[in-house]
This record gives sequence, structure tokens and C-alpha cells, in this order.
Amino acid sequence: MDLYKVLLVDDEEEVYEAIIRKLNWGELGFEVVGYARNGQEALEMAEELKPDVVMTDIKMPYMDGFELARRVKKMYKNTKFIIFSGFDELEYAKETIKIKAEEYVLKPINSKELKEVFERLKQNLDDELAEKNDVEKLRERYQKSLPALQIQFLGTLMEGNLTESQIDDFMENCQLDLHADNYAVGVIRIDSVPTENKMLYLEPLKGVMVDFMTEEIAARTDDKKKWNFHCFQYVGNLVVLVMFENGISISRFTDLLNRMCQTAERYLGISVTAGVGQACNHLSQLDFSYTGALEALSYKVIFDDSKVISITDLEPDPYDVGYLNDVNIDEIIRGIKVLTDDEIQELVERFVENIRKAKLPLPKYRVIVMELITELLKMVNVYQLDVEQVFSGDKNIYDKVLALESSESLKEWLYHICILMKNSIRKERSDSAKMIVEKAMHYVEENYSDTELTVEGLSGILNVSAAYFSTIFKKQTGQSFVNYLTRVRMEHAVELLTTTDDKTYVIAEKVGYIEPNYFSYVFRKHFGISPSKYRMNQTENYEEKI
Repeated sequence: MDLYKVLLVDDEEEVYEAIIRKLNWGELGFEVVGYARNGQEALEMAEELKPDVVMTDIKMPYMDGFELARRVKKMYKNTKFIIFSGFDELEYAKETIKIKAEEYVLKPINSKELKEVFERLKQNLDDELAEKNDVEKLRERYQKSLPALQIQFLGTLMEGNLTESQIDDFMENCQLDLHADNYAVGVIRIDSVPTENKMLYLEPLKGVMVDFMTEEIAARTDDKKKWNFHCFQYVGNLVVLVMFENGISISRFTDLLNRMCQTAERYLGISVTAGVGQACNHLSQLDFSYTGALEALSYKVIFDDSKVISITDLEPDPYDVGYLNDVNIDEIIRGIKVLTDDEIQELVERFVENIRKAKLPLPKYRVIVMELITELLKMVNVYQLDVEQVFSGDKNIYDKVLALESSESLKEWLYHICILMKNSIRKERSDSAKMIVEKAMHYVEENYSDTELTVEGLSGILNVSAAYFSTIFKKQTGQSFVNYLTRVRMEHAVELLTTTDDKTYVIAEKVGYIEPNYFSYVFRKHFGISPSKYRMNQTENYEEKI
């Protein structure tokens, strides 16, 4: 163990020499590292040597011992002071207590007394060092456990069980700064892997995710539109909490996840799907965004060729579709949107059977029926369905359901309503997708000459994510948007080649290509000949007809 350092301060050198001779310093656990002849010199040496103990006389030129003690303790509060003096005065004793010196020793100093003083100091210093080491160990353990605590905290946010004040306390304790204007949650699910254990791929998937997102954000973020993210494993999936400032669209996050999923598939050989929840502006609302992301993943059965599905693209206002946990009402609402007729029938049967087995009193049964009807009406409102068509013109739906005489009749009615709503929603969704595609095609026809026309730009204008737009465009047209845009541009290029005398580079610019050589390459790939050759052939054919 290292020896404790002692600085001796006295303006009389013979006193210093006498103190040095009185003790076996090493045996006591100390070493004298310096000697100063006045308080000012001692202060300078203390700054350099950082002694554990300063033994000083009181009366000295330039700076007395009390002032030295005050100044040193202000800089190094753990430094111990031994004050010695040739005057046994009450005021000196009071001042010694005031500056919190450890010992007050009178001159002349005898060896036995001095040894006892340093033995007591040694014990005090050892105790403090042991306590400090314990604290350091605790701090070290805390720092090692911090990543796990942070993940646990982030997982708790997904559950929605914390108040705003609790969230602030946890952020401070976990050393996480999650303050932002807006938040959203993405959930990445592994669909298929080369081996049976999907959990083995979560950690490498997280690594790809973090590297990809970090690189993309660094490359694309400017000072006015900053965003950040946290990625962690939760309930067997990879969860991404994204934080972004006002002015950044959540569709940007959706598109980034889409490219990340493709990267994961390419490098890890696994198939993944991501669901993106709705944006929110409070950490206490993250459970809604997380639920929305899981809800989006349930649409995989419909959009099976999509890598990323955003709940915002599919549901106009997810916050309006309440999710009740009582007797599977939430499962029925979700099932209407994504399940088959047989699966819906199974849910309805389970729902009615749960009610029947519970043998509920009439008031409780009425409450559950009201909750069910309320959720169905919310869904009708969200998707703007025809209420009269769905409920067969019944003006008082509650009374009709309460008047049903058996569980079997309730089951038949509910199944009938669910199927009607399912078909109406899918038709509405199909019509909505068709409308988006028609708007996109019209926009292309009007703006094909725009050299900066891209999927990302157009999906932003249409207020949907690029991933969703690409999926519905291909489903509706049978071709990708890029191929469609190229075809439109080539058709207009052909028209210009046959009806004008414009140079090839002029036509290239008119149909949206900055680089004439690239335009010629695309034209040749599309038609099998160069633009100039195409024009020549058309001219020869025209002259032959004449």
C-alpha cells in the first residue's frame, strides 16, 4: 500500500528537522514529501504535491497556518491538518475547531504524543479510503448495470405505466436524455432465419440496425432538423425509439427502416418486417405508438411483400380506435381489419363464450355490450363507413343487441356485422390506395420533366411513406414506380423525337434527364436503339410512305 504524504510547514528549520527525527515515518505509514518555510510557499507546494496531511505552525510570515488550512481545504477538502503552536491560547483552540483541523499540538512536541497523533490520523485515513473504495465499487457496479437499467426503462415506457414525473426521475437515474419534440416507435420482427432460434439473430440485427441508422442520420441530418434513436430488444423483437424535431416527417423514419430491413436481409440472410407506430409528443404516450407498431405488423398478412408497414399509412387516426382488454374486444376490432372470415368467426365465438361462462349480472352485461358497440362505431367513424349499411338501418343499435334472446343470436349478429365491416374496410382501403396511385400517375404526367422527381419526393407530396407508396403502386399497376416513370418519360421522348427537330440533349432535359448520355443509355435499353437512330428510322418510314 502507498504511504500517505505529509507536508511540514514551519518558518524555523530546526523545528522541521526535529520533527523529522522524532518518528519512523515509513513504519507509521507516512512519508514527508516536502517542507515549506511559510504559508504562501506551502500553498504552492500543496497544489503540486497534494499531500494527505499538512502539519503547520500558526505564526508564519506572508500567510499564517489558519489561513493556509482554509485555503487548502477549500481546494482539497479531504486534506488533514495538524496545527502546532508554542502558545496554549483559547482563541487558537477555537480557531482550530473552526477550520476543522484534526489535531492541535503544543510545542515542544514529544515523540510519544506525535506518534499517537499520526496513528490516529492513519486510522482515519484508512477508514476514509476503505469507504471511498466501497463507493467506487458501487459506482463501478452501477455503471456496468446502466445499459441493462436503460433497456429496462425503455421497455417500461412501451408499457405506459409511468407518469411524467416518474419518467423524468428514471431518465436522470439511468443517465438518458430523451427530451425531444416528437417520438415514434418501430418494432422489427424476424420472420424467418436459416436456423430455428430467432433469438440468436437479434443481437447481430441490432448491430446492423445501429450502424445503419447512425450512418444514415449522420449523412442526412442538418442543424435545423435533428433526430436521434435508441435501439433495444424487447419481448423477442427489436424496438427502435426515434426522437425527432418538428419539421421532420415520420415517413422519413419509415423509409429509413425499409432500407435497413433490406440491408439486414442482404448481410444476415434473414427476413424481417418492421411496424411503425404513430408519432406522439410525450414520452408518456409511447405505449400508444408501440401498440400502433405491433398493430401495423399484424397487417403483414395483407401487405406480405412490404418490409415496413406504418400504421399511419393504414389508419387515419389510430388514437381514435380505443383498445379495450375486456373479453377480447380488442382482438375482434383487430381481427376485422386483418383476419379471414373463419378466423373472425372463431374470435366472435370465443368472445360470446367468455360472456356466457362468466354468468354476468345484467348491468355488467349491458356495460360490455355498450363497450363493444362503442368500439364498432369508432371503427365505422375512423374508416368513414356507411353506418346504416353496416347496421342494416337500425337506429338504436344498443337496444337491438340487448334485445337478443340468446348467446347464439348474439354470435350471429356480431359475426354478420364484423364481416360487413371487414369487406367495407378492405374496399375503402383498396379505393384509398387506388386514389393515391391515380394521384401519383396524374402528378407524373404533369411533372415528368422534373429531374428531381423521386419516390421519396412524391410520397411526401401524397403524405404517405415511400415504402407504403411503392407497395400499393406496384399492386395497383403491376410495375414499380421507377419503371412507370421511365416508361412515361420514354413515351414523351419518342413524341419529341418524331414531332420536333430538338437536339437529343434538349429532349433529354425536357423529359427529366440532366445527363444526355444517361438518357441515351435508358432509351437504348428501352427501345433497343439510340434516340438518333430511332429518329432516323421514323424519318425514313415517313418518306417511304410519301
